[in-house]
Amino acid sequence: MIKIIVPILFLISCSKSNTNPPAPHNVKDSLFVNFDSTQTQTVANGWTNATGDPHFNRFTTTSTSGLITFQSAVIGNYIPFAGNCAYPGNGNTSYTAFPSQVVKEIWYSYNDNTGGHNYDLYDSTKPKGRFSGLKTAKTYKVVIGGSLDSTFATFVCVTSYHVKGTLASLNGEIHYNCQNNTATVATFTGVIPSGSGTIDIYFNAFVGNDIAIGTAVQIWEE
Repeated sequence: MIKIIVPILFLISCSKSNTNPPAPHNVKDSLFVNFDSTQTQTVANGWTNATGDPHFNRFTTTSTSGLITFQSAVIGNYIPFAGNCAYPGNGNTSYTAFPSQVVKEIWYSYNDNTGGHNYDLYDSTKPKGRFSGLKTAKTYKVVIGGSLDSTFATFVCVTSYHVKGTLASLNGEIHYNCQNNTATVATFTGVIPSGSGTIDIYFNAFVGNDIAIGTAVQIWEE
C-alpha cells in the first residue's frame, strides 16, 4: 500500500501593530483625565490620573480599553507661577462638573497680564495636551473644565479653551471665569481627529487675564 501524504497549507497573516491599535469600528471608547498634582486621587467610572507638574514632566494616561491615549504637552507649553504649574489642594471642591476627587487639584499656566506680559495667550502651535489613537472616520465630544479655589489665589483667571483635530475642526473658542467656578465647562462636539488620529486641547489665559486653569478633560466617541 502506498501512502499519499497531502500537505496542509496554513495561511499566516503578519502585520506590524502599534502599542495602541486602532479601535474596532463597533466599539465606542472614551477617556476621562484628572489633572492631578502630587496627591493621586482615587477615581473611578472611567477616570485616570495624570499626576505631577506638567512644567517638569510629560504625563501619559490611557483608556481602560487601551485604545485612546492622552499625553500632556512639552513642558515649555506650560508657564510656571512661583516655579510651578500644579500645587496640592488648589482646586475648587464646590465645582460640580466632575467627581469630588477630581476637582481637588488643577494644572495652570501663567500669563502675567498684570505684570505687563502675555506669556500664555492661545497659540495653535502650543497645545496643553494631545489625545491619540482616535478613529479618523469618527467624530468626538471633548469637555474641558477648570475651577480655582480663591482661598489659594485671587488671580484674574478667565480661561480660553480650544480643541484642534483637522484644520477644518478647530471648533471655535470658549472662555469663562475659573475663579470659584461651580459648574461651567467648555464642551466641543463634532470634533474631527487629524489624519493621524489625534485631537489637541488648549487652555490659555483669555486676553487681559493672568492665569489659565485646567481641572480635567474628557473625550467620547460620538
